[in-house]
Amino acid sequence: MEGWKVGLVVGGMTLAGVVVGATCFGTQRVSAQQAGGYRECFFGRQESVDINNEGIVERPGRNRTIIVPAGFEVVGGGGASTISNGNANDASVLFCRR
Repeated sequence: MEGWKVGLVVGGMTLAGVVVGATCFGTQRVSAQQAGGYRECFFGRQESVDINNEGIVERPGRNRTIIVPAGFEVVGGGGASTISNGNANDASVLFCRR
């Protein structure tokens, strides 16, 4: 029967913590990234690399490394994508030029 009392106290403390945090730190408006006037974009596919038994990340070969082309910048990226070739170890990186 004492369990509900503990739950009530913990719930009250949690609510009080939220109120104190909101009062002290306030709220911050969210804003989206500016569109930025990109005139040319493309996606690059990046493969994942493995970690060996010692916990060391293997270095990818030169043929599996993306070099950001001159004038382009990395705008975004995403996790495993199976759209391009069905390989779940791939990720997409979006490159754009202004």
